[in-house]
Amino acid sequence: PGVAPPLPSPLHWRRNTGRLVKATVAGGTVLGRILGADDLEVVLDVEGTERTLLLAEIERASVQVEFNRAEEDA
Repeated sequence: PGVAPPLPSPLHWRRNTGRLVKATVAGGTVLGRILGADDLEVVLDVEGTERTLLLAEIERASVQVEFNRAEEDA
């Protein structure tokens, strides 16, 4: 579904572990890398700090495009 696919279910969050995501919650937006997810919550690495979000609190989320990620992993 385009360049930034949405993450509508826990399965989508688990499949995208390690990817950078942008999530909209009541307090604003969160940009972080998915460290793990289960049926109730997701754990993100936000600027070096682990942050846990309840999936029920996330209004919208999508995977972000990273053009230089391969160079960082090499």
